[in-house]
Amino acid sequence: MKESESILGRWAKNAEGVNAPVVEKGVLNALLDDLNTPLAMSLLHQTPAEELAGGMSLLGFSGRRPADLSLRKDIDQAFTTYVEGQIVARAAARKVKNFAESDRIRDELLAKGIVLKDGPNGTTWEVKR
Repeated sequence: MKESESILGRWAKNAEGVNAPVVEKGVLNALLDDLNTPLAMSLLHQTPAEELAGGMSLLGFSGRRPADLSLRKDIDQAFTTYVEGQIVARAAARKVKNFAESDRIRDELLAKGIVLKDGPNGTTWEVKR
């Protein structure tokens, strides 16, 4: 995530002040080829500012630097609160031996990229790598 923020920040800085963005043909062709986003993004690393700005716009990036996005901290806190609430609900389900509900909560979190770890001091969580 930090690497992605760094790349977007660098791209935003490089595309700053571009008045007439254009979309590089290779980027457009990659997206037209079954939405080949990885190829399109790899091509953006090699494009001049005008084409970088156009490609960023086409992909939905606002051009603002990641540091300017003040909602991130609120989103992170809201997600942490959600996960911790799910852990409490899972513990309650396990306490009354409702293992189907406990498993459902665990699987739902796993589908969102959250791995639960049960230990002697309770349940902890981490983002799946």
